[in-house]
Amino acid sequence: MRKHPRFAQATFSVVIAISTLTSFFASAASAAGRRIPAAAIHAVTHRHHLRHARRNPAALLAAERRVAHQRAVAHRAALHRAAERRAAEHRAAARWAAAHRAALRLSAARLAAARHAAGAVRLAHAEIPAGGVWRQLRSCESGGNYREDSGNGYYGAYQFSLSTWRAMGGAGLPNQAPYTVQDTLAERLQANGGWHSWPSCSVQLGLG
Repeated sequence: MRKHPRFAQATFSVVIAISTLTSFFASAASAAGRRIPAAAIHAVTHRHHLRHARRNPAALLAAERRVAHQRAVAHRAALHRAAERRAAEHRAAARWAAAHRAALRLSAARLAAARHAAGAVRLAHAEIPAGGVWRQLRSCESGGNYREDSGNGYYGAYQFSLSTWRAMGGAGLPNQAPYTVQDTLAERLQANGGWHSWPSCSVQLGLG
């Protein structure tokens, strides 16, 4: 289909005008020593193009379609950038949550290990009577029998009198208390009064 001479002339004039304006902006920017944003140049040339295109409805429609397409492309790009930001934030939150859960699991494991170790220490102290010199002292005083009742007012492995037992914080009869309690109160008595709290056995064992 052959174009009308006037339409061809108008189109040629628009192209010449756009080229002239682009050259003008580039020259002005070069002379001023600074760069004019491409968006500003595009806006001016686009308005100039529309003024010329209003003389031709087909050209105006094409220009409007180009503007709509450019806006749609910009909108899709903005949506894509927003989606990328949300995805990055989601990934960062997921990494933080995973690290937090790992830290909680590590803390729980360490706490469980510490409790297990403390329980093992308590069990060891609970199941093993005091040894060394304390074993010798028990052997001398009661033959090592925590349930010993000599019948003369002294009880337990360390032959506590009731008054001494109560003074050290004991309750009930010494020979009825667990051996851990008897060991603890014997150590407390030795710390307060020395080995002379057991005068006969301390001499036999050579305790100072």
